[in-house]
Amino acid sequence: MVRIAVLGNGASGLFSAFELVEQGHEVVLIGPADKFGSASYTAGLMLNVYSEVDCINYNSPLTQLKLESAQYLFDLWDKISNSGQTPGFESYSNAKGTEVEKYEKGNSEFEINSFNKMEQISLKDSKKNGAYKSNGKVFLPQEKHVNARVFLNFFCKEVSQRVSYLDNKATGIEKLANGKLQVNLSTGEPIYSDRAVVCSGAFSGEVVASSYFSSRVKVNSLFGVGSALLLSSDHSYIPTPELQGILRTPNRGGTCGIHAVPCGDKLYVGASSFVSRCPIVKPQASSVLALLRGAEEFLNLELHKLSIEVLTGFRPLSD
Repeated sequence: MVRIAVLGNGASGLFSAFELVEQGHEVVLIGPADKFGSASYTAGLMLNVYSEVDCINYNSPLTQLKLESAQYLFDLWDKISNSGQTPGFESYSNAKGTEVEKYEKGNSEFEINSFNKMEQISLKDSKKNGAYKSNGKVFLPQEKHVNARVFLNFFCKEVSQRVSYLDNKATGIEKLANGKLQVNLSTGEPIYSDRAVVCSGAFSGEVVASSYFSSRVKVNSLFGVGSALLLSSDHSYIPTPELQGILRTPNRGGTCGIHAVPCGDKLYVGASSFVSRCPIVKPQASSVLALLRGAEEFLNLELHKLSIEVLTGFRPLSD
């Protein structure tokens, strides 16, 4: 049996660990319990395939792969939902999918071109994805959402029962004379394994730079800092805004547009985005202001009656 260390416990780390256990390997999963900076736990967890198409990425290999895999993804999420056994999928079957519309105050040439390209490709595949257009909006009924934090917390517990879990942060990998790997940790003694998988997201560059293969592998990772809001009401006489599906604008500047996603008894509104060479611990005032304006103007929400929780995470980017 091969002992494999998985460095990182976001979505990539969890699914990598799960797949390796399924293959019969012994797995050590390393990641902080507080999930600091995890983009997986900050995201809205939307099954966005066609709605993420824009005028820059429409012809890229990754977008083409997503479009080719769309039916498989739709069927897979439906299968998980229909099992009735997966937390986070409770409202999936009754969700109305994704509604994409132009945001009048944010209608740059890029956003207009992105909407047109998304519309063109979505409607061309309407027999496969069920897309249709009404009142200037594109509806994608199969592009639904789940509750990201509920699902990932459930999956983390499931995976943790099948692996050796360390509440720690990996800082680098050394290769020993006997061929084994030594994974150094931020606190405590290192651990040893036969193989290692780096799933540290935006922190991967730091891990690679402190590893034995750094001269052969260059990962100049940057932090794509994203913030989002969770809106709710603390008063019984003020209801939390309700949506039956995802409401969003087209991609802007290579990132997703403003989007609102039902999230249990809260409403998720995202997402701001900027690039940094270092992790930003606290949300930026400009990001929160942009999200509040988007929620108020695009979603027509009366924000002065609601409470907010701000989420911030780091997507891995590279120059």
